[in-house]
Amino acid sequence: MSASRARDAFEVCAFDRAGQGEIRVQLARLGGRLFVDVRLWAPSAHADGFVPTKKGVSIPAGDLPQLMSALTAASAGVRTTLRAIGAGHIQYTGTDQRS
Repeated sequence: MSASRARDAFEVCAFDRAGQGEIRVQLARLGGRLFVDVRLWAPSAHADGFVPTKKGVSIPAGDLPQLMSALTAASAGVRTTLRAIGAGHIQYTGTDQRS
């Protein structure tokens, strides 16, 4: 990998993905640009620890405010949908304020 394509990453958080591995949120610098990477990391078949999978998304850091708005809307939509279909027994643990 050339120096202009070097990738530096800082892990913001990680959480368990129900036996499939973990979801990691990272800030990554690639080719001089800053990205937010949200990706599934799976257990390594060859060593201890996890390896990144193709299941995820990297977006330019400048697009983060738009992504946050979209995720907030999706979170509200999940709660509304669960109420509408009478699925109150399904636990939704969104961290924003519940209506």
